Amino acid sequence: MGSTRPDDYQVREAALDASRSFVVQAPAGSGKTGLLIQRYLRLLATVEHPEEIIAITFTRKAAAEMRDRVLDALAMAAGSVAEECGDAPAEDSHTDTTLALARAVVERDVHRGWSLNAQPARMRILTIDALCRDIATQMPWLSRLGGDAQISDDVSPLYRQAARDVVAMLHEDVPWSEQVATLVSHLDGDLGRFERMLVEMLSRRDQWLRYLLPGRVDPRRRRAELEAELARAVADELAALRTAVPPQLAGELAAVCGYAGDTLLANGSASPASACAGLEELPGAGATERRRWQGIAAVLLTKDGKWRKTLTRRDGFPADKQPRLQEMRARGLALLAKLASAFSLRERLHAAVRLPEPAYTDGQWRVLDALLEILPVATACLRVVFAERGQVDYSEITNAARQALGDEQAPTDLALALDYRIRHLLVDEFQDTSHSHFSLLSQLTAGWMPGDGRTLFLVGDPMQSIYRFREADVGLFLDVAEHGLAELDVESLRLRANFRSQPDIVAWVNGVFPQVMPPENDAVAGAVSYTPSTAFVVSAEGEPGDGCGVQVHAQFKGSGDDEDGESSSERDAEARRVTALIAAARAEDAGVSIALLVRNRTHLQAILPRLREAGIRYRGVDIEPLAEVSAVEDLLALTRALLHPADRTAWLALLRAPWCGMTLADLHVLVADAPDTPIIDLLESTEACKGLSDDARVRGARALSVLGPAVRERGRRRLRRWVEGAWVALGGPACVDAAAFANVDAFFTLLDGMDLAAGRADADELARRAAQLYAVANVEDADVEIMTMHKAKGLEFDVVIVPGLDRGGRSDDRHLLAWTKRAGESADANILLAPIPAPAEEAPPIYDYLRALEADKDLHEQTRLLYVAATRARRALHLLGSVAVDDESVREPVRNSLLRRLWPAIGGAFEEALAARGDAPPTGDTAMPPAPGVLLRRLPAHWCPPSAPLAAKARGPEPEADPAAATVEFDWAGETARHVGTVIHRALMEISREGANAWDSARLAIRRGAWQAMLTNLGIPEQELPAALSRVEEALDRVLADTRGRWLLEPGHEAARSELALSGVDA
Repeated sequence: MGSTRPDDYQVREAALDASRSFVVQAPAGSGKTGLLIQRYLRLLATVEHPEEIIAITFTRKAAAEMRDRVLDALAMAAGSVAEECGDAPAEDSHTDTTLALARAVVERDVHRGWSLNAQPARMRILTIDALCRDIATQMPWLSRLGGDAQISDDVSPLYRQAARDVVAMLHEDVPWSEQVATLVSHLDGDLGRFERMLVEMLSRRDQWLRYLLPGRVDPRRRRAELEAELARAVADELAALRTAVPPQLAGELAAVCGYAGDTLLANGSASPASACAGLEELPGAGATERRRWQGIAAVLLTKDGKWRKTLTRRDGFPADKQPRLQEMRARGLALLAKLASAFSLRERLHAAVRLPEPAYTDGQWRVLDALLEILPVATACLRVVFAERGQVDYSEITNAARQALGDEQAPTDLALALDYRIRHLLVDEFQDTSHSHFSLLSQLTAGWMPGDGRTLFLVGDPMQSIYRFREADVGLFLDVAEHGLAELDVESLRLRANFRSQPDIVAWVNGVFPQVMPPENDAVAGAVSYTPSTAFVVSAEGEPGDGCGVQVHAQFKGSGDDEDGESSSERDAEARRVTALIAAARAEDAGVSIALLVRNRTHLQAILPRLREAGIRYRGVDIEPLAEVSAVEDLLALTRALLHPADRTAWLALLRAPWCGMTLADLHVLVADAPDTPIIDLLESTEACKGLSDDARVRGARALSVLGPAVRERGRRRLRRWVEGAWVALGGPACVDAAAFANVDAFFTLLDGMDLAAGRADADELARRAAQLYAVANVEDADVEIMTMHKAKGLEFDVVIVPGLDRGGRSDDRHLLAWTKRAGESADANILLAPIPAPAEEAPPIYDYLRALEADKDLHEQTRLLYVAATRARRALHLLGSVAVDDESVREPVRNSLLRRLWPAIGGAFEEALAARGDAPPTGDTAMPPAPGVLLRRLPAHWCPPSAPLAAKARGPEPEADPAAATVEFDWAGETARHVGTVIHRALMEISREGANAWDSARLAIRRGAWQAMLTNLGIPEQELPAALSRVEEALDRVLADTRGRWLLEPGHEAARSELALSGVDA
């Protein structure tokens, strides 16, 4: 390490000014969290009460980390570790500054009597969702949330119910039945598809609901407004295109294209270039000039948007030797040569091809008008379902909080109270803010003025904004950085120092990403330009050098391989390269941390088997779906078989599972002659089992001895106890290793969450929920961590390996409504909308245009995703990709691949690798090893469960009860006490989910009304209600006041559970 002060230390010092508001761009590795904590400590030393500061994060993990680091700093400053570090000189300027700020807080804490160490919940460090819930529950009437609504992590069933309620309107006498009929007819009467698409729209309602114009508006006026906005959008794009034309070439461009248009028109050609006929100067920028600009693009560009290299008869230049024709062809080729470096013009000209006619057809408008009516109705249906079920999603919590605050013209009493209490707001990861969250922040800071003592501190990195699928809009960060927030003067700061990566990695990132990121920020298009960093860390002496820096591992496919890179031989070659890189890094340094980052989990299909084959231990973070774990697959089959005795597929899988292990030949014998008979009946039939092998008869009989009674218990036991009992009796625990038990437990926990009785449980719903969970990563001392690039955000590793860069991403599905927002102040006057095309209909130009705009935003985000992956590395970064080779020249990667995003910067490395390869055959031609045979794992045929543990020795007869004691009345053990216990358990479960640090006396007071309502609903008499409520409050207050009680309720403990059901073996 060089100087103890980074070169941007003055910027960091400025960010600690407690009288000013800032938005701070903090690139990867710049110590963002440390700066945020220092700012928080500085503010703590200035306020009267800790609650005047609210620090907002987007995950509970981030909130817990920030709270812990603040408490650690205060403990150090208070001298609790003085011998170790309290009086020692700081190891760097950052630590020195943090301790100085913490000492000031300790003095303030003593002076004001805060007792932060004993009451850390007074520090309001919480997630944005927790803040929204606090606000909404304080005003349940205004927020329309109710006092006891629970946030559900799986709200798909609620979305489906709301969608079905809308579909049911088709046959009801309601004002919207005609619109529902229009949409169903448009989708060819496919009610199932309509329902699924409504579910998808409801899950994303925060993205479109704010854009829909109010219902019951005159359709003609609404249509005119939307078409006018389309015309403005087309005109704006054409204006930008016209500006991109080099002035010195404008006349020649018009002349060449005009000549081509005249020629094509004279020959009766239908080419779009014929629209250039009569062109003498550049077209204007109005929407009516769209066809002329598209004609210019047809003359000068190929279909894939590249400058033409030749001009032929189809382009308006016939193969004729007339002097005039020869002259114009020569002028055209000369013009193309001069335009070769005009990248911006080429991109805008190619984009003009997709510009639509700014008008809907009558059929399109009929469908769009129906959508504008029905989608708000579907949202209202969802709110009814939320109220009926007492569950909500995170979007509803946010909207409820905004509703509780009112608006700028009519703020609620709560908004005014919060405006008085909140002096400082800090927001971490601001680049991931959604529009709903941004509106909430705007409401909380409404009325804040420069110099009034209130400040806003926003920190994040727009280059790491990768959560569009979670409704994040990086344009919000860019807009605040440029224009501030309302009346508040928000100063923009940029950090530069990188404390993470070695200088060669920082230099590579600084050299590559300016070439692949947009040159300028564009808040509407979601485009973020690159901001360079400077390396603070220097290579330590004696550190391994061969594996350091950035290496691009180029691989090549023959012309016969698939263009999308799905060749199995190519993937196997890449897997072997990844395995070799991991082994080399571990051999060089056994303690090195290695991460394998992929864009999609499917990109690991060839790699994981190779790692297992090489004996490389890996820990996958949300990589393998729970439903694909073999032990869980067997449990799913068992559950399906018990729920549906006629489900032959499930029963066959059950009999094939390790606890039974019948061979395929025996299974065929069992079922071949009885295709319609339930398999359990076949197992009970002596005739059906006659042809089985002796081994299979033993196995089948043992399975039947368990499954027969289990099937007869259908509907009599809770789902978990029913399935788990059968699994244990079959020998399931003997078929899984210690690592797999965690996944089995996760499955049984999932069964606990299925709130229907066993006989009425939905097996499809169970499978859907299992598919949404991931296997537990519990490998000890793993050699490599495996995760998606999204999961890696915020982490760092010595060595980072990124395979599969050439693989394309999944294309976005069609939605009922396509929408996008243009630049402008109005929330609804700058929106572009288009309805989904009919199933057999080619997508209308307007719909395709809007989808293309969204696709462009996705491409920008893909580049930022690459930035996140590259900047996780401390010492070494390995990038792997494969491209096709045609006639010894490298073909560009597919458009939606990450390698295509990097191609302008590293394409040359592939050209050099191809040249260096010489006559060596393409790696894709490597022969695949033969596939191993299928092995059947199973218990022995005569396996028996272990004996139950011996019961404890009897202690003799119990002493007779004292008759006098029987007359004692225990009023606390009656129904009221039971209901009090129920409410207390419910509250403790809620506290454990959020963490005890998020609860204090004020939070308990807020929830008092909800607990009173619960006690009332449970049937406690009115005269006993005050005492019961007091008992609830007293119990919770004692738990939160006790150090061990708070510790028990923290959610981070390993194997922590709430309301865990336990069972044992009766002796």
